[in-house]
This record gives sequence, C-alpha cells and structure tokens, in this order.
Amino acid sequence: MKKTMLAASLCLASGLVWAEGELQEQAAFPFTTVVAPSTKVTLELDKNTVKATLPGWDEQVLFDIEPLEGEEAGRYPVAQVGDFNFDEMQDIAIQDGIGYGGVNVFYRVFLWDDKANKLKEFATPISNPVLDGEKQTLVSAQRSGPLWYSTEFRAEKGKLYAAMDTEMIPFGDAVLDYVVFKNAAGKVTGTKIVGESSDDQSVDYAKAASATATIQVDKAPLYDKPDSAAKTKMYVIKGDKVTLLDWKAKEGGFGEGWFLIRYQGKKVIEKWLESSSLSQG
Repeated sequence: MKKTMLAASLCLASGLVWAEGELQEQAAFPFTTVVAPSTKVTLELDKNTVKATLPGWDEQVLFDIEPLEGEEAGRYPVAQVGDFNFDEMQDIAIQDGIGYGGVNVFYRVFLWDDKANKLKEFATPISNPVLDGEKQTLVSAQRSGPLWYSTEFRAEKGKLYAAMDTEMIPFGDAVLDYVVFKNAAGKVTGTKIVGESSDDQSVDYAKAASATATIQVDKAPLYDKPDSAAKTKMYVIKGDKVTLLDWKAKEGGFGEGWFLIRYQGKKVIEKWLESSSLSQG
C-alpha cells in the first residue's frame, strides 16, 4: 500500500490523472459526459449548487459546495468521471473538500442509474479515488499524520461494497499493514498483518504471508482479549518467534496496541500481547 499511496499523493501535487485510462479529470464546471450509449449528462455550478441536466432536459439538484478560492482554485479537478461500480456505464465523482495540505481530495460519488435515468449518490464519500478496471476495484485512501488508511471497494451486481480496509501500523523502524477483509454483507471474514512486502503496490494481500515478530522482553504475558484485565498465566519469553494475526490500537497511544499472536511451541497458542513486547523479525 505504501508505494501506491505515495504515488497517489505525487499525482495530486502535480495535477496528473490518477489512473491512466480509468478516470477522466474535469478541471472546471460546466462539463458534459456520456454516461451511457446516446446518453449525456451536463454538470454545472449554479452559485454554490451542483446541478445535473439529464436527458430530456430534466434537472437534478445534487448538493451544495463551497468552491475553492485563491491559490487552491483550479489546482484540483472539480470532478472525476469513470465506471466506479463496473456496470459499463460512466459515473461522476464531484469534489467536496480538500484536506492535509492538498494530499487528501474528497469526492461524493454519483452512480448513473440507467433505469431511473438519473444519478444516485453512493453512501460512502471517496478520497483520492483510484480505479483498476482489470481487477475491478475502487480504492479510497487518505493520509492522517504520517500514516495512510484505505478502503478497497468491489462490486457485486453493480453494487459497491467495502471488501478490504487497510491501515498502517508503526512498528519499530518499520511499518506494517493491517488488513481487514469483508464480504458483500459487510461481515468481517478475516484479518491479516503484512510486513515489508506491502511496499510492492502489486501485492495481493489475500495471498501475502503474515508478518512475524520476535519477543524482546524477558517474559511477555499473554491475554485472552486485548485488555489488561484479561491476563492469563501463560507467557512467551525473549527470542521466541511469533506470527502476527490481528491488531487493536490503544486509545491515545500512537503505534501502541495489542497484537493477536500465534506461537508454535509444543502446541499452537493464539493469544493477545502488548505491542511493546515485540521487535521486528
């Protein structure tokens, strides 16, 4: 994820198109796009209101925005056009805010409904959209402090759902990626913590090996839950190697939290321990 996010921020800074051949930038209102065969939609800004002129000259009011002013005006595309839900029709993402010094560009996505002959807003705002037509994924990513967070959306019968959430975890001198997998019903189907290999933007998180770590304290107590009150009589010792399975951050502690670990001894143990007990490798 890290190289992908870095490339994304560089694209924003330079004004380049996010994903060549996938998204078409619209620099200013008004603009017209073909959303379906022989079907055009024109977007314009009426004072602070974004309006769409639909086939048959019907008008659809989308939402009110605060246009950028000064140096920010014209620096970022007002909209991105692409097939966001992979139904072979063009949809429109309209800018709705800038954050973190221009690194995060937020959009509201409007999907073209050919049966209703109008645009329908997707419930989740998108940040720095990246479309991959081959994999049929839409990635929304944003930076908070030094870390990136992303959601990968997939489509099932034309409906987008959050299939994978990824966040960076500071871990010593390295950064791990914590990945949560979900199905179309929103149920969590698995978690994984991936190490340095995630620098490769083509990495398949589902197939990537889970990260490992080494116990760095003399005795690290194990817990049934990520809670200091759930301490067991079990422990691992300095030098033991463990596999990282799950993660829960501690409130107010940057990079501090709990790891669910697997330890292979005389028997397999899966318990929680505090992240401060671990080092890389």
